[in-house]
Amino acid sequence: MFPFYQVSLLVAFVIASLNAGRMIKWFGLTRMRRLGFGMIALAVLVMFVMPTAWQQTPIVVTGIMLGYSLGAGICIGIFFARSMEAVPDQTGVSASLVTAIRLALVALLIDISGGLFDGTMTSAINLIAACTLLSCVIYIADELRAKRSRKLTA
Repeated sequence: MFPFYQVSLLVAFVIASLNAGRMIKWFGLTRMRRLGFGMIALAVLVMFVMPTAWQQTPIVVTGIMLGYSLGAGICIGIFFARSMEAVPDQTGVSASLVTAIRLALVALLIDISGGLFDGTMTSAINLIAACTLLSCVIYIADELRAKRSRKLTA
């Protein structure tokens, strides 16, 4: 059954990624970024607050992670394109920098996850929730920064 769970998450991500450009044209960049990030945050919140017994049920966790995968597929292209502004005149340098940082963070989080793993999904869900909470803080701070800079230029 495990391959089914993995493939279902991959298919949800791919479908959202392939249709993200079309959806951005229809609904706008900001709305789609908020929708995608909101789906991620909502999925993690549901997993975090659901009963521990449900957290150990693969079909329940996979069902919720489908929403997470759809949200990630919608907004990953938007965030990646935005990250290319790290070194504005050299997108190759930006891409390399973003990839290096992402790989380092993934390695660190895998190590932390392994250290916290107690044989249940609860430890992984708690780490995902902590990472999502940090991401929400960064996202909101960036939204506020962008709003302030628009007011200054107007």
